[in-house]
Amino acid sequence: MNDIERFIRVMQEKRLANQRELECLDEESSEHKELMKELRDLRRETEQCKENITKHLNMITSHKHSVHKIVHSTSNISGLPVSHDYAQLINVKENNVNPSKLIQDVTMCTEVIENKLYQTKCSIAQLETLKENIVVLQHLLDSSNNIEGNLLFIINI
Repeated sequence: MNDIERFIRVMQEKRLANQRELECLDEESSEHKELMKELRDLRRETEQCKENITKHLNMITSHKHSVHKIVHSTSNISGLPVSHDYAQLINVKENNVNPSKLIQDVTMCTEVIENKLYQTKCSIAQLETLKENIVVLQHLLDSSNNIEGNLLFIINI
């Protein structure tokens, strides 16, 4: 009887060991499935990246060919078209270049800007003074309202 009980225990232990081994194999199978899924996703992403790269490369190539074609088509042109007004301006400018007048104009412009800047700074200072005075007057007005309110309260008592 003792041998039979020991045999049953050994068989149960073997069965438990086999069951654990099967569970381990199942776990590896789920890990394997996850890895295979991740691998498929990575392959799909790789294919999409390849398609995007190919598409953009084709676009860049077409732009390059367009630019190359434009450059070759404009190589025989003597110059770009210039409007009549611009051509007149250039002619007048070239004929009437007077360095001393340019220096005088720049100096005068600088002085005018300096005067405007000084006026602006003065205006800002006046505004700041006005702002401070408004705060003081508001404080005085609030104080006088409090005094009048207190006087009315005292008179009514």
